Amino acid sequence: MPLEFFADEIPRECTVWDVISAHPQVRQAMHAVQPKRPREGLLWRLPIEVDLPRLRASYVDCLRDVGPPRGFANREGVESAYRSISLVHNPAHQDGLDPFFSTLGSPRHGPREFYALMRPDQAPARRHSYWDTLGFHAVHPTMAQHFGWFFARFRRTLVRSRIATLSHTDYPRISEPEFSWHIDESPFCNLRINIPLLSAPQYLLEIDSEHVPAAQPDRRPPGRHLRWRGHLEVGGCYSWNTELPHRVFAGAQPGSDRVHIVLGFSPWFDWDASRRAWVGNEHLGVTHPYDLLDDAIKPA
Repeated sequence: MPLEFFADEIPRECTVWDVISAHPQVRQAMHAVQPKRPREGLLWRLPIEVDLPRLRASYVDCLRDVGPPRGFANREGVESAYRSISLVHNPAHQDGLDPFFSTLGSPRHGPREFYALMRPDQAPARRHSYWDTLGFHAVHPTMAQHFGWFFARFRRTLVRSRIATLSHTDYPRISEPEFSWHIDESPFCNLRINIPLLSAPQYLLEIDSEHVPAAQPDRRPPGRHLRWRGHLEVGGCYSWNTELPHRVFAGAQPGSDRVHIVLGFSPWFDWDASRRAWVGNEHLGVTHPYDLLDDAIKPA
């Protein structure tokens, strides 16, 4: 029998991943399974081909239906320069956010309180909150209309996925030294693939294992310093260890906007909508999430 976790049985004070990752079988597997495919450097370009013109056309059509991207929801109502459109949403979100703009932020928190997703001290009611990554798996009919053809190519359940944008008119903000630094979930929870649709050479990704955010001066970096900075080329598919501190920013004034698709997948558990359950798949305890990246898309 596969390991199963029923959504309606998750306690209010826990996220779905809190419960899954605490299970002895899952906890042991996460420690035991190691990547088998060698990967060089901190940034990995994946052997995945995408229909770039069609993706761009889908994005333009989506904008007509849902409007422009929005920044992090936050208590002060500050409009951040990092904006997005949600590709998936949580219909039971505790804040009742617009499904097209719900995967970034929460009106319960300040604009500088989103550095790390996996922080259990952030809220007593974590189920259906911003922190509940696996809660964000429902594809709205509007998103299915525009991107369903693309989503259907992937093998695993989408979670916390979005279209992420930076505007060249926000250059003073997106060039600040502390702009957009953050860390994300474990790849066992959310395995990410980043696809640039539109960009300019001035837009850069920076990864720095020893970055200490101004808002968290007590953060202890790991012992080994790992650092990478560079541009992600349009049309490529990329991934990296998103548990390392990283950010996107503008190193100089760009002449156009940056638009990336940021996909997240649940590598070891698939959502069974008919049973409202997360069900362990064939890779649970066998395949490291990073070894699933190259085969993320189904054969044509």
